[in-house]
Amino acid sequence: MECIHIRTLQIQTQPLELNAPDMPTCVVPVTTAGKQVRVRVWDDHCQGYDQGDEVAQWLSTFLEEVRV
Repeated sequence: MECIHIRTLQIQTQPLELNAPDMPTCVVPVTTAGKQVRVRVWDDHCQGYDQGDEVAQWLSTFLEEVRV
């Protein structure tokens, strides 16, 4: 199973770096200015913030799913 590697030292002040096999690195400047959305992480539901189209496309490409 392939996985996404996330790198950050300080999420409040530094962007996330997403890395996965055969994918370019995606740098995500984390913001709370995006649309607030309900998300599921494993079996937990919580509120998250849309981080934009670039990271959504990167994740969709890697997961081979369409963004909804």
